Amino acid sequence: MDIPDSFVVFHGTSDIYQSSFEQKGVFPPPNMKKVRDFGSGFYTTTNEKQARRYAARMAELLGGRPLLVTCTVSGTRLKEIFPARILPDYNREWLDILKQGRWNGGQLDFQWIFGRCGDGFTELVEEVRRTGDDEALLATITPKRGTRTYEHDQFWFGTPEALTAIQNLSYCVFDDDLQKGGRK
Repeated sequence: MDIPDSFVVFHGTSDIYQSSFEQKGVFPPPNMKKVRDFGSGFYTTTNEKQARRYAARMAELLGGRPLLVTCTVSGTRLKEIFPARILPDYNREWLDILKQGRWNGGQLDFQWIFGRCGDGFTELVEEVRRTGDDEALLATITPKRGTRTYEHDQFWFGTPEALTAIQNLSYCVFDDDLQKGGRK
């Protein structure tokens, strides 16, 4: 993946956080309750529909209405921030970084990562992880080809320096009729 000079990513959340974004901007949450693929940090995606679905889920869980935060990123600035990693494929490198971020609780050695999304924190993933068989874990945690989740991506900003590449934020509170009655 070539990083363009400027590009847009999306963050989905509940509008209960909108005033915080407006007052403080973007910052990595210091103590995320649920560990994500690359550990604590600010997660975005290049896929607007993916972010909208996540926003609807967060609003359902936390209250409020779905909020889509659109972030304009300076790719020129981002390319100056190291170390970083681009992980376009589901492979062992991706799995090793994901294991460190999700389960080892250690700070990653990267300031930002663009990569694929792992399949959720399911009981099966946990069961396979405990066996220590990385090949089986990779097969289990990789979303099934042809599913919507297989095409999901994430752009993770893991440090305050990486966040300096985000140049502009805009907000859209929405009611998503597709989300009513469950996830589709």
